[in-house]
Amino acid sequence: MKLKLDQIKIGPRQRIDLGDISELADSMFRLGQIHNIGVNENNQLIFGRRRLAAAQQLGWTEIEATVRTGLSIVDEQEIELEEDIRRKSRTWQEEVIAVAKLYALKARQARLKGEKFGVRDFANEYPGIGKSLVAEYIFTMADELLKMPRDEKLWGAGNYNNAMQVLRGRSENETYAEMQRRQQLLKAMPEKFIEVKPLTSGTSIVQKLDTTPKKIGMTHVSLRERAQLYNKAFEHLGPPNTSMFYEYKNNREFVVGGWFVGGGNISDLYGSYQTEYLKRIGSLFPDAVKVVHLFVGSLPPSPNYTRVGLPQGEYKPDIECDTHHLSSKLPFKADVIYADPPYSIEDSEHYQNSMVNRERVVAECALCLEPGGFLVWLDQALPIFSNNDLQLVGFISYIRSTGNRFRVVSLFRKPIKPCPPTSSNPANSDTTLSKTPALSVPAQ
Repeated sequence: MKLKLDQIKIGPRQRIDLGDISELADSMFRLGQIHNIGVNENNQLIFGRRRLAAAQQLGWTEIEATVRTGLSIVDEQEIELEEDIRRKSRTWQEEVIAVAKLYALKARQARLKGEKFGVRDFANEYPGIGKSLVAEYIFTMADELLKMPRDEKLWGAGNYNNAMQVLRGRSENETYAEMQRRQQLLKAMPEKFIEVKPLTSGTSIVQKLDTTPKKIGMTHVSLRERAQLYNKAFEHLGPPNTSMFYEYKNNREFVVGGWFVGGGNISDLYGSYQTEYLKRIGSLFPDAVKVVHLFVGSLPPSPNYTRVGLPQGEYKPDIECDTHHLSSKLPFKADVIYADPPYSIEDSEHYQNSMVNRERVVAECALCLEPGGFLVWLDQALPIFSNNDLQLVGFISYIRSTGNRFRVVSLFRKPIKPCPPTSSNPANSDTTLSKTPALSVPAQ
């Protein structure tokens, strides 16, 4: 029932310090009153003093109350004590996962309405958590907690700070090992991929790719150098096929290209890749080791890539799975994921598969990429994606031949997240790896 605030009597209370009630008031303003207060038949307050104070701060005139009758003074004192001490706080793991799930729901809801919703907006609604901690929950810890199989060491951490120490140690060790592996890989690359001409015309200067291990993931070769690698590999074709342009503006890198691709398909299966496409797109990523192809059962088996998807007739993928659940099936993080989904319902019927939810699959791909890794999406539409998960870094117009449909290759890159800081004060944190002064995580 509702009671007028001025009817409620407040006697001596067990809780002396009400603390800061502004967050509770904000919650009641946004979501309404979740729990009733309790009073006796004389409107004497039994429990809910902080809720009552928040309602007064909000200027409410009424509040929902539960009336308890026939209680002795001992009963009232016991109820007040029980209401405070029998509450069970969430574990830190439950709080992290709940925050991440709620953020994802709110962000999706806002996107469907054509609105924006980010970490700052979420943190403003829950000021008790803090923006930096909300970002850590959403973009770092929640993903680690939800990985399968369950990470027992992380789940066994006694508190959030201990869990972050576990991640810091892993991040440092894995990054160092990755740098060493990529340094050796680049040293072994064919000379045609090492020597590249600058994009600036009118000069014959030949520059070398920087093979010192200063970056992590697929960022060892810059986006600019990748454009140069393509132009070098296919310069014999002449324009428009050697037209991979690089631009850097407003702190953003972007490449644009145009391909007129002839030649036959790699198989007679409907929708299979053109052989020429694989050659061209592969020239952009000569340093990729862990390569995944989606929706392409027609690709022949190879140790150079992993084929993922549902069977198409007699063609069996290496990992058979619904790509909407890719992150739970792929046992490693990929350097590059190539995706060529059905473009329409008619295409999906030819594939004998259902039409894919592009947004869902793109989000799954983001989870499966190494930091700095690339998603190469060949389609007739630009899929919906989250800027927190992927950065759009390029377009390539793809023309098969006369009478064929136009397509576009959308290039996405997974952002690099620096190793978690070793200090709660970002100004005092050092992301340089201790094993060698040459190894550091670049700021984004």
